[in-house]
Amino acid sequence: MLMQVADAARLCALFLNNSITLENCVDVLNISELYSLDTCSVLARSFVLGNFESLADQHNDEFMKLSASQLISLLSDNALCVASEYRLFELVMRWVRCDLASREQHIAQLMFHVRLPLCTGEELVDKVSREPLVTSNGDCYRQLVEAKDYHIVVYKQPLLQTARTQVYMGTGMYVEYCDQK
Repeated sequence: MLMQVADAARLCALFLNNSITLENCVDVLNISELYSLDTCSVLARSFVLGNFESLADQHNDEFMKLSASQLISLLSDNALCVASEYRLFELVMRWVRCDLASREQHIAQLMFHVRLPLCTGEELVDKVSREPLVTSNGDCYRQLVEAKDYHIVVYKQPLLQTARTQVYMGTGMYVEYCDQK
């Protein structure tokens, strides 16, 4: 009997592995994490990382199912595929605003993983600086100041390199390697 359960679980995991789409990738990720289906979880996570913008744009309801810890984990992964850091900032703000009452408490953790120094100076001044969720949170505001300082003192940029100034593997000239399913 126990072998039959293990075989059934393996078949279910195999089915999930072969069925990941934009429409169900967050559900597959959640199921695989819930039932400790490690291979399936890795595949679903990789799919979400590679299709992050498409997921957010084309399947907003699925994107909004991500938990705060899942989103933080995805944001911190260098394999995340996004066109620009400002675009990522917009998506994070949209996720927070979807359920502001319960998600605002995560804004500092989320924004820590948005690499604001990679935004243009214009985006920082004209857009990010005008976002009340950023300016009203002390930690977020400090990150904004850090990003502006990075742009203002250009000759010190080599000395100011941190994880927050490194380009994602899935952005910019590397975007062609991202899955666009």
